[in-house]
Amino acid sequence: MCRRVERGKDVALMRGAFPRFLRYGGVMLEQVLTWIIGGGGAGALTFLLMEKVPEEWTSEAKRYLSIGLAFVFAVAAFGLSVLFKYTPKPETWQAWIEACFAVGFVACGLSQAIHGAKHLRA
Repeated sequence: MCRRVERGKDVALMRGAFPRFLRYGGVMLEQVLTWIIGGGGAGALTFLLMEKVPEEWTSEAKRYLSIGLAFVFAVAAFGLSVLFKYTPKPETWQAWIEACFAVGFVACGLSQAIHGAKHLRA
């Protein structure tokens, strides 16, 4: 279900037209969700939001908040991806838990890596 914009016209690349409201500047919702899930998007979004956290918060509280936000962003994007049928639905409850854990774990690691690269360089 991909679409691209070519010379101002919509060109369907695969069967199943995508509604116009799900496109933004030629970027598909599926691509955005994929970026949030596994391309560092959850970590990047978390990093942007953490700039808004009050200075009075301790660094430890900010760290745990950032880990939690990254996990929530990634798992929510995964759920939307399954809901919109971009990603195959896990068959059992155990597969759901494992998929959510894997997605969330990667996102938490990426958010911490972004933080380390941006703020903790010597």
